[in-house]
Amino acid sequence: PAADSMSLWLRTARPGKFVVFYGTDKNDLSKTATLKSTSINRDNTGILTLSGLQPNTHYRIADHQLDGSFRTLPRSADF
Repeated sequence: PAADSMSLWLRTARPGKFVVFYGTDKNDLSKTATLKSTSINRDNTGILTLSGLQPNTHYRIADHQLDGSFRTLPRSADF
C-alpha cells in the first residue's frame, strides 16, 4: 500500500484476465482496472496495482461475489 495506491494479488482457476471495479462509494464502483492474463507458469496468479486512489476505496472482482475495501497509507504531509 501507499498513500494513493494498492496492489491486489489474485488467482484465477485457469489462465485468463480479471477485472476489478473500484471507487469510494461501494454502490458506485465506476472505475475499472484489468490484468490482461494470468499464467500457469505463475500458478494462475497476478498482481494488479490500482493508483490515484482516495482513502477508503471499495472494490469488487468481476464475475465474483467477492468484494471488499481497503485503506491507503496516510500521506506524510497530513501529519
